[in-house]
Amino acid sequence: MPSITTWMRLEPRSRNADMNAGLQARIYDPLWLLARQWQVGEFQGEDNGSPASARWHGESSRFTRYYPGTLADKTPVEGQVFDSNTVPLETLVERERVRPEPGKLEKLRFAAEAGQQFLRILGQQSTSRDYRDAFRSKYLFTPLTTD
Repeated sequence: MPSITTWMRLEPRSRNADMNAGLQARIYDPLWLLARQWQVGEFQGEDNGSPASARWHGESSRFTRYYPGTLADKTPVEGQVFDSNTVPLETLVERERVRPEPGKLEKLRFAAEAGQQFLRILGQQSTSRDYRDAFRSKYLFTPLTTD
């Protein structure tokens, strides 16, 4: 009995003249692609190349001045003298005021996020009572104005 061979040919066919949808190459499940790369060992990285030569040129200098807080737009300021041998830069940065000054919004978002993180950490502590309400009432934000 003769065998019947069926051939199928797939051709991209667009229903409209705009080819944007086909050229976008959308990925609906990027995790699947990562899983396939992991399955075939592409993450082992033993077959990657190395540069034949590389050059780098750079310059560096030490900080000499430090200005705490937000700088006004295009306003020249002279910061305080900074000496890394006496106080580390991290110490000076951590000393900056986090709570916004009344009527100013410059650090309001950072202060709110820091406060929320503090309340989350406080909620995980095993203490005799819940202190979150006490902190919320003592350290309220000043009411915002329409400005």
